[in-house]
Amino acid sequence: MYIHSMLNAEVNEKLAARLNIPVKSEKDGEPAFTVIVKSSQGGIETPTPYITNPKKTVVIAGKNDEEGWAFAEEAEKAGLGEEQIFFMPVKLKELVEVISRLMEADGGTEDISWSTDTVNETRAKTIAVAGLRGGVGRSTVAASLADYFKGIGEKVAVIDLGSPPVVNMHFGIEAADETRDGMVVLKGDVDIYVPETGVWDYPSDNLQKIVSELNLQYRRVIIDLPPEPRHQHMEAINLDCLVVVFDYDMILSAKPAAAVQGGIFVYNKAVPEVSQLLAASILGDIEPIVIKMDIEGCNAALSDNKPAYVYSEAVAQGIGQLAARIG
Repeated sequence: MYIHSMLNAEVNEKLAARLNIPVKSEKDGEPAFTVIVKSSQGGIETPTPYITNPKKTVVIAGKNDEEGWAFAEEAEKAGLGEEQIFFMPVKLKELVEVISRLMEADGGTEDISWSTDTVNETRAKTIAVAGLRGGVGRSTVAASLADYFKGIGEKVAVIDLGSPPVVNMHFGIEAADETRDGMVVLKGDVDIYVPETGVWDYPSDNLQKIVSELNLQYRRVIIDLPPEPRHQHMEAINLDCLVVVFDYDMILSAKPAAAVQGGIFVYNKAVPEVSQLLAASILGDIEPIVIKMDIEGCNAALSDNKPAYVYSEAVAQGIGQLAARIG
């Protein structure tokens, strides 16, 4: 366990001494915490690609000027709170206090990562990703969210109820390892479960059973729903969170989405021609997470059998915000 910090070597030594944890300037596996620094202070130009876990990150945005504010705004959009963003000059004591508090939020610095064997059921999250029609990027969001959680050290399973199932394409997994409760299991960095007989014939009792079992084995269970999920399937799933994805087609995707109660809404493939004001007029008080259209990044990811989160800055920023809202 270590902290990845972009600060200079002298400051990193002081951080390590006060926090009693190694602090490294180069990444060596997944860090327990990250300190991001703007380029004028020896760091980077934009924070978004480096924010893999908003809850375990602080940002030093440079000077308290327009450039610093823009850097800080990007960090906020990726899911960081105000207390996690600093401007120069930074007091080491205040920085140490915030890092200590954030690292202790999940039970202290001795237990940063989740067990890969058994998960405390009360902390597991069952997340369903829905789209009210095909083509809105539901599976893209589901796969990217799974990859995000995997990247911060959590054990993740995806139940792919899509018709046809395509989540495995985002991870380059083709060969099945086993079957379980009528589902084919494809093992990888993220484990994918697909009904053998197709989603429409899959028994709701089996779905309820396997979701309950996976909640005990995985930190996150993400369910990629079909555009029109069976009522019996929805009743069988005890959800912690529903993510509703829609796109620029305000009539066929946004209007049906607006009728859904209690979800987190994602305006995917957002384009300037369809303004957010129009979306707001349909969605009312709902404030969606906005992911801008990025055809180049998404196509590059698919051709390399990777989730769009890996190649698209727009998707990475949106998924960071989504993960922060899910908690």
